[in-house]
Amino acid sequence: MDKAFRVLPGQFVVVTGVPNHGKSQWLDQLAVQMARLHGWKWAVFSPEGGSAEHHIATLAEIWLGAPFHEGPTQRMTEDQLGIACNWIRDHFTFINAKKQRRPSTGSLRGQKQRCSATASRP
Repeated sequence: MDKAFRVLPGQFVVVTGVPNHGKSQWLDQLAVQMARLHGWKWAVFSPEGGSAEHHIATLAEIWLGAPFHEGPTQRMTEDQLGIACNWIRDHFTFINAKKQRRPSTGSLRGQKQRCSATASRP
């Protein structure tokens, strides 16, 4: 992936493109793997992605490799979900889209800086 996109600490990244073409899924996979492999912390602003709870369920599915929602394969257990939620809480901060009326790049950078400062504290 380094040939197409290189991940750098502290980099501000905006992902745009055609709706429903996998941007969110790609970025969620990237974020979970970077957090898992390198302990990275992520601030997530996804105004179209639904509730934070829905996003947390998606991240839990990626982290555990087990589905959250009903279906034909074995679901994650309540214990697994609790462990995943604790891990997600340690690595992800969700910026509330409803509190941001027409957010600007500047306001999102301010949120990112506050999240970075919080993440660097012991």
